[in-house]
Amino acid sequence: MDLKEYQEFCSKGVLPATLEREPVVGFALGLVGETGEVVDDIKKRIYHGRDISVLHTMEELGDVMWYIANICNVYNISLQEVIDFNVKKLKARYQEMYGI
Repeated sequence: MDLKEYQEFCSKGVLPATLEREPVVGFALGLVGETGEVVDDIKKRIYHGRDISVLHTMEELGDVMWYIANICNVYNISLQEVIDFNVKKLKARYQEMYGI
């Protein structure tokens, strides 16, 4: 599945109750919550010495991606545009790191 297909796939999983409000607010709140779960996995692994599965962290990162894809859908931008924009910005800002 490519990025465009993934973004379309994510749009199909939006709950009707979300669409009845300001969807971008719900997606932003979900993004923060899922990001917190990723951070919590890292904290537990490093500071608490727990054996947190990388697969669990990957699952949480997938949830983060779902929310990002749907925020992009609200603003009618593609994930590819976000990636391309970020690469351009990073290359301009950190030329020495990216061999420019």
